[in-house]
Amino acid sequence: MARRLEIIVVAFVLLLGAFSTGVDFLFFLVYLGLLVLGGAYLISRFGLADLEAGFAVDRSAGHVGESLRATYTLRNAGRLPKLWLEAYNPSTLPVPLPGRAISLAPHSERSWVARVPLTGRGHFRIEPLVIRTGDPFGL
Repeated sequence: MARRLEIIVVAFVLLLGAFSTGVDFLFFLVYLGLLVLGGAYLISRFGLADLEAGFAVDRSAGHVGESLRATYTLRNAGRLPKLWLEAYNPSTLPVPLPGRAISLAPHSERSWVARVPLTGRGHFRIEPLVIRTGDPFGL
């Protein structure tokens, strides 16, 4: 919320300065800011559209000393590239399943295998796959 307020204050000051002074450079900054904000909105809006994701674990139970193998698959079924995707699995395992940050071209697929040693006894949960996206500017 504080970051959004900062952006609004900077935009207001920039607009006020551009219209009160009439300096061309300030108008250029206003147009550039609008372009960056619009592009960031579109990238984050369409970031998860047409994305298929899943993972498969090779076993539902294991013993200490063995390893758990998880196969992740991300597929971009759309015509737009996915510039930044972060995929990870929250779990209660002693050694967590590693995530990955990737980008996907249009109509492409990416798969990888993660192996985690089972180091402790007990019942552990592997939560559903979480995918986050955003824009390159962090807005």
